[in-house]
Amino acid sequence: MENARQPKLLMCAAAGREIFASHLEMILKRQVMLGCEIRLTRNDGMVLHGQLQSIGVTIENKADYILSSIVDVTVHKQLEEKLQNAHDQLALQTGLPYKPRVIFNV
Repeated sequence: MENARQPKLLMCAAAGREIFASHLEMILKRQVMLGCEIRLTRNDGMVLHGQLQSIGVTIENKADYILSSIVDVTVHKQLEEKLQNAHDQLALQTGLPYKPRVIFNV
């Protein structure tokens, strides 16, 4: 049985690492709050979608730090996908205007 206290290893895909590095660089340059969506893969293969919010701060005029939080939006993404699929099916069945989705897998 898996220990609930044991941390899960999360990996970011190569494209995700580039997005994350760019996100951090922009934070340090601007020192404003910025957000982006990231996709992480646990060591067991489960994919998690996260909303990353970060802000750059300077503490005691000595060093720059980045404070970040990640909110798990996996369920939101799954429901969004189901809703889009239902919309697509309805459009096909009723002949309503239909625009195919373009998905970029980052």
